[in-house]
Amino acid sequence: MSGHNEDGQGVGGVNGGEAVRRVPRGGTAGFSPAALRRALERHNLAIEDLADEIGVSRQAVSSWLGGVTTPSPASLVSTAKAVGLTPADLTPGVSDHPYLADLRGRAGLTQTEVAKSLGMAKSVLSDIERGRRAPDPSLVTLMAPLYAVSEKALRAAWDRGVEDRAHVREARSRARRRVK
Repeated sequence: MSGHNEDGQGVGGVNGGEAVRRVPRGGTAGFSPAALRRALERHNLAIEDLADEIGVSRQAVSSWLGGVTTPSPASLVSTAKAVGLTPADLTPGVSDHPYLADLRGRAGLTQTEVAKSLGMAKSVLSDIERGRRAPDPSLVTLMAPLYAVSEKALRAAWDRGVEDRAHVREARSRARRRVK
């Protein structure tokens, strides 16, 4: 994976010659403005109503609906509750091949919250999410219920991060060789 924001979300780069998905800084990967829009219509909620209910500005909700930004994990959880959905319902874009940061975001958790809950440094969790460090098996056992996924799904998400990291490193290495 390439660059990440402070919450571990991918912010672009190269993956085996393909562009890696971009996520607005501080947002939740895979967020669907259309899913939120449908939920608001179903519940006959105005933007202002949702904003008031979850404690954000009307502009923030408008920005989510316009695809300019995405909600933070905490706002995603609050939004989902307000419209009778789960965070996963509002983030269908990561359902097929999620990364660890995607699973954390869909659980409505920040890196800081997870690191504190697991008694580890945030930098260690960041390295795990980026595929730079393998999670200890006992850590996987603790993370799976926290993220509301199976241990197998958690390991698969980590493996994707490792594979993407290898692809990025290979692409950078090829680019350096071409420059010489």
